[in-house]
This record gives sequence, structure tokens and C-alpha cells, in this order.
Amino acid sequence: MTRPARGFLSWVGGLAAVVLSWQVKPARWWMLLSVIMVVADGLVSMLFLWPRNEIMFVEGAAVHSAEVLRKTAQDFQSLHWLRLAFNAASAAFAFVGFVSFDRQRILAQPLRQTASLESQPVPDSPAPALA
Repeated sequence: MTRPARGFLSWVGGLAAVVLSWQVKPARWWMLLSVIMVVADGLVSMLFLWPRNEIMFVEGAAVHSAEVLRKTAQDFQSLHWLRLAFNAASAAFAFVGFVSFDRQRILAQPLRQTASLESQPVPDSPAPALA
């Protein structure tokens, strides 16, 4: 699978996570921030890294001087640090979103149990006496 196809699948997977967590308000925004970081990473890659790949690996020394290739390689490495920051932020936001989602699920459980206990009929017999 090519890099663009994997990138697109990460966008689709992120959007699916946002849709699935949309009912949990605290999780929704964290998941949305995570997807925004993934999309930003993809856009940086398309707008800045792909053209530099073209310069370094397709056109190469036949079209560009050694100095241009060195500068392009330096820019390419610098931009990879930006991609690392986007991916780290995306992972952190997704983690907080999943924790928020799980916290809401856990907090909702006692309410469901209490509601089911309240709906059960109370027996008419008195409690047994202690001896």
C-alpha cells in the first residue's frame, strides 16, 4: 500500500473515531483535535515533502546543483520534525479522547445499575429478626 493510500486511510479512521465518539462531549473535541493533527501532517507532507522528494530523487543531480540538493535535504529533515510534532500531538489527543470516552462509560454504569435496582419490585415480607 502506498504512502498516500495509508495517509487517506488514517484520515478515514480518524473521522470514524470522531463519529463514534460524538455523543460523548469531552471525548468528541479531543478526537477532533487528533484528526486535525493527522490532516495537518498529511497536508504538510503533500505541500512540502512531496516536492522535495521530487527534487532529490526524481530530478536529482541531472537538474539541480549539489548545493540545491543539500539545501533541499536539510529542509526535508527539518520538516520531518514538524511531522513528528503533529503525530505526537495527534497520539496524545487521541489518548485523552479515549480516556474521556471510557471515563464517561464507567461513570454511566452505576446510574444504569441504580435505575435497574429501583425498577425491581420490593418484597412484601418483613426482614427476618435477629436472634
